[in-house]
Amino acid sequence: MHRHLMTLHGVAASIHGFVATRFVTTLVVMALLFGFGYWVL
Repeated sequence: MHRHLMTLHGVAASIHGFVATRFVTTLVVMALLFGFGYWVL
């Protein structure tokens, strides 16, 4: 039971880390696109 709970926690942590990484990457890309568009215009 405890081992199963730890496995679930590990999966949740990895998913959270993946989502956080994707979120930060999206923010960086959006900032770059916004900065580039501002520079061009």
